Amino acid sequence: MRHAPTDRVVAIVKRLLSAPSEHVRVTTVGAVMVLKGDELLAAMKAAAERDDLTPAGRRVFETSIQKLETNPARWNRDKPFADPEDIFGVRW
Repeated sequence: MRHAPTDRVVAIVKRLLSAPSEHVRVTTVGAVMVLKGDELLAAMKAAAERDDLTPAGRRVFETSIQKLETNPARWNRDKPFADPEDIFGVRW
């Protein structure tokens, strides 16, 4: 389904981005990449500024933020995927 996330989903993802566990926060980046949206991007940027991130975690956040800010939305498809990497940038 290609719908914007509900308010409940956005609230859950934002809560996960502020979790005490870095593992949970880094894993939640995948949800933000799929769902997109300005509110989730802002929450991800706030999570990326935390002092308790490891260098690897920080790279995940920085790379993901850059992709969200620079890549156009690829979810409005009129043909099948040519590259499997495209699947990871899709908003479902």
